[in-house]
Order: sequence, then C-alpha cells, then structure tokens
Amino acid sequence: MLKKIFAFSLSEVLVVVGIIGVVAALTLPNLSHNVEERKCISALRKIYPEIENAYQQVVAEYGRPVEWPAAADASSNKMTDYMNEFIQKYFSIIKNCGRSTKGCFPSYNNVENDTTYSNMLLKDGASLSIFVGGMSAIRNNVNNHGTSANDDNFCHGYMGKFIVDVNGPQGENQPGYDIFEFYMCYDEGLVADGDNPAGPTATAVSGTAWALKAGNRDYLKCANQLNWNTKRSCK
Repeated sequence: MLKKIFAFSLSEVLVVVGIIGVVAALTLPNLSHNVEERKCISALRKIYPEIENAYQQVVAEYGRPVEWPAAADASSNKMTDYMNEFIQKYFSIIKNCGRSTKGCFPSYNNVENDTTYSNMLLKDGASLSIFVGGMSAIRNNVNNHGTSANDDNFCHGYMGKFIVDVNGPQGENQPGYDIFEFYMCYDEGLVADGDNPAGPTATAVSGTAWALKAGNRDYLKCANQLNWNTKRSCK
C-alpha cells in the first residue's frame, strides 16, 4: 500500500517566502539601527574617561584655563590653541588639524563654520573638537559663578567644551546620534551635556549624559516620556 506524501505546493512556498521577505524588510532596519546605537554608546563610554583623564592632566600641569598665564584680553582662538597644544600629548592622534576641520572633523555646523574650534583625529577613529572661550569671558563666568546657557545651571564657571564624534566621518554625523558634548566647568570639572553633578533631575533628559548613564538614545524617540528616576527607556 502506497503512503500518501504531504508536500507544499509551489504557491504555498511562494506565500511563505513572501511573508519571510516582508518580516525581514520590517525587522532588519531596526536590527541594524540597534547595532549602530550600541556601537555608538560603547564608543562614547570608552572615550569619555579618555577625555576626562586628558583634561585632568592638563589641569594638573597647567591649571584650569582661567588660571593660565595668558593675557587678560587673550582671544578665544588663542586660548583654544593653548588647549590643543597642552592636551594633544595625552591622546593617540592620527592628525592634528588645528583650527581646520578638513580631515579631522565631519560636517557639523558649529564646528565646520567656526574657526575658533580646534580639531584632531584620534587613532581609534573618533574626531575631537576643542573650544575655549576668551580669557575675559572666562574670568567673567568664573567671577560671577556663571553657568552654561544651555543646560539648566549644571555648569558653574563655564570655560569651554569638547565635542566628539565617536566614529569620525562614519555614521550619522549628527548631534545626539554620534556627536556628543562635554563642558569644562570651573567648579565641576568635565561635565557631560545634559548632566547635573548634584544629581540627575527628572527633567534633565538630553544627549550625552543620557547616553552615558541610561545606555540608549531613546531621547531621540520619546524624550517627553523619559524620566531620570522612573523611565529610562521608551519601552
């Protein structure tokens, strides 16, 4: 007696293949995005202590920018050049472009169009941009216990900042995606954009600090739902 053999028809196979294709089209972009996000977060967490250590080494050797033996009217350009000179020996550098972005920093408006920033390309592929204010502005901030205008009074005595693109010319080259900022503060030292050294507040949801501490970029998806204390993910 012959056994009956069950098999899929060609049309059924085509339907299954079509379904698999649709599912793959829907899921693969998300998987790719998640992998890229994890790579950026990992790179940020790696380079943050490197920048902090380099800045601390400069402060230990030369003092904070406001304490440098520069002229009272030293320009932002001059102060930024000093920082570039002081700090470069604490990084592994492929190229130091000075106040030019060519070959060192990808397209990013407030760096690309402003020659007061000084730029370098690091051996791990990250791009680093440096800005230090003019001496008179720094002294005014420090003397008045001035704060950064951008981030809810977390930075007392703002003196300048570092901007890092964690994957250099690769990736999105957009703030909050792979470009992150750190502030040089007289009181607090190096502070991640969006952080509050006194303790994260419920409303301080912003790029660098959130990416470092929460380990995601969900502020790009549902910032109004996030909360430092109760909800650190869109899920």
